[in-house]
Amino acid sequence: MALSPAWVTRMTGYKRYHSHSGTCQRLHDVTPEQFEQLLDLIPKPYASMVFVAVWTGLRVSELIGLKWDDVGTDSLTVDERCCRGDWDAPKSEASNATIGVESCVIDRINRLKQLTVNVKAGRAVRHYKVVKSDRPEDLVFQSVKTGAPRCVTTTSCRGTSSRPRANLVCPGSTGVACELRMRPGWSRQAPTPKTCKLPIHLCEVVMNKTHWFAILIIVVAAAGFTLAAVKPHQHAMAPTAVPTALEKGGYVSGPGLVEPVSEDIKVGSELSGKLREVLVEEGDRVHAGQLVAVLENADLKAQIQIAAAQVKQNEAEVRKTVNGARTQERREAFSTVEENEAVLENAGAEMERHNQLFAAGIISREDNERYAREFQVAKAKFEEVQQHHALINDRPREEDIAAAQAALEVAKAQLAEAQARYEKTLIRSPIEGMVLRKHHRSGESVSNSSTVPDPIVTIGDNSVLRVCVDMDETEVAQVIVGQPAYVTADAYPTRKFTGHVIRVGNELGHKNIRTDEPTEKVDTKILETLIQLDPGTQLPDGLRVDAYIQTAPDVAFK
Repeated sequence: MALSPAWVTRMTGYKRYHSHSGTCQRLHDVTPEQFEQLLDLIPKPYASMVFVAVWTGLRVSELIGLKWDDVGTDSLTVDERCCRGDWDAPKSEASNATIGVESCVIDRINRLKQLTVNVKAGRAVRHYKVVKSDRPEDLVFQSVKTGAPRCVTTTSCRGTSSRPRANLVCPGSTGVACELRMRPGWSRQAPTPKTCKLPIHLCEVVMNKTHWFAILIIVVAAAGFTLAAVKPHQHAMAPTAVPTALEKGGYVSGPGLVEPVSEDIKVGSELSGKLREVLVEEGDRVHAGQLVAVLENADLKAQIQIAAAQVKQNEAEVRKTVNGARTQERREAFSTVEENEAVLENAGAEMERHNQLFAAGIISREDNERYAREFQVAKAKFEEVQQHHALINDRPREEDIAAAQAALEVAKAQLAEAQARYEKTLIRSPIEGMVLRKHHRSGESVSNSSTVPDPIVTIGDNSVLRVCVDMDETEVAQVIVGQPAYVTADAYPTRKFTGHVIRVGNELGHKNIRTDEPTEKVDTKILETLIQLDPGTQLPDGLRVDAYIQTAPDVAFK
């Protein structure tokens, strides 16, 4: 708000304090209640600028140069100033410091992020967000159109390096006013009087308790002067420019990383070993199941051959058990039965003849008993060969068949295990896509570690690209699936890549993307949001971008 010193003098009789002469007219006073009434009459966001200036004592140039990175939880850092478009260090070493402030100041500054202002443009009314972007490097008090510093000057910062003076009537037990005199070399950490509800870093507005109504007129006139200066410029723009989402404030933004629709698939080996051959290069197109690398596997080939031979052996055992004895074996067993039957008959005839001779007393008892024993032996031998013939001639038992088949299954399982281990040495692509990165070359060793991944190649389906965005927790309520969006990248400064939101996370977490800025806050909670770019978009995988999501349905991105 620019005011003419002569105009202020005519309205109130107030004359600006001159630090070089040390003279000034009698200072007027204003109570905290009257100050709140003053703020109610000042339009946004100028009311917040006045509030911060009064509570901190910042020069106007320091106020304009204040950035979100300078705003702490209980302090403000003054490290640069902006005066009439020129950026420079603060005027003095004492000014270049971090000052402690009340929580109400920080709360007032943070509320700017939710404020919008309505500006008439002919018969239409345009809505602008007070804070277009709250990244660390963005200004706190920024232009609602471009985000540039506000063009604000006051009589207190022209032609003098001193700070304004003020008298504030502070209600206390004695009812005595606390007169504040801030001279050059003032201290930002000076104590606040116990009877005063405002800090001593007051903006240098000289007021009197009996003339505060005149001061109200000055503030309202100054606000009207500022709006009057803005409206003609807006009227001039209305016929030729359509506000974009960035100008109108209908957007939220955050950092993001480009990734393929399949995400990055790091293909490695389940076995540790040496690479015999890597068959692809970066940028090659691959299809699902295509061989991309081979490990040394001669020992596993030998194990497969051993297991296959064992399977054949067990298969033969099963067939042998099922088929039983051969025909020749059966005939041999039957011939043995007939032979022993003849021997048994002959032994029986000899035993009968010798029994008769013994009865006639021709032979002795010993001879008679010997032929009887020979008959018993022949009889036992005959019964043995009969059982052997029955065993060979009978069908196989179910238990023998089951045991042979079980041994065969074990051999087959061992063969499958050997083949599976061999197959693990053949590294194949799990999807159709492109080789994004080649991590190993032929002859290098790879390991299978659960703690330290060791991929051979990285593959992704980049037919469609997505951007994973870290959305700040303060803006997640404005993001829904289906909203249009676009991203920009430093590598493509003149291009915008459009898309739409396809997924919004359900759980807040820590930041995934770092901007490498030393002032970046890493303790902020974020919600992962996924943007799918339009088909045909070509961007490098892993490229860091800035994503902008349209939240106002009546605003079109340009």
